[in-house]
Amino acid sequence: QSWTVSQGDQTGKDNTYFNVFTGKNWTEAQSFCRTYYTDLVSVRKETELQEIQRVSNGHSVWIGLYRRRLWSDQSSSTLAYWRPTVQSAYAQPDNGRWQSVEQQCTAVDRWADEDCFARFPFICYSGKADT
Repeated sequence: QSWTVSQGDQTGKDNTYFNVFTGKNWTEAQSFCRTYYTDLVSVRKETELQEIQRVSNGHSVWIGLYRRRLWSDQSSSTLAYWRPTVQSAYAQPDNGRWQSVEQQCTAVDRWADEDCFARFPFICYSGKADT
């Protein structure tokens, strides 16, 4: 399944997203996206977040955020949508349940730092890379 979201303020800079239903750990998902597309999705705008939530249908999917504030594709974004503590017994991010901050990976519906070795579907973005 793929879809396009307009960036609005960047004419001609629309991104295409690819929902990959196969469960992989975060590193495997990143490698897959970099091999066949561009990278794991980075969430830069509210419209992107809404589309990701819509297609993930309330299920956890890997996104490109790791180590709390770094994006896999090296982009920058101040958008944050961490899961409220009330929905989980643990504060997000850096709940201490999984591993050190260097190993934290992020999954949505609402962002939560998860075990990077957990297997989730994931979302890649942009055009197919040259192989």
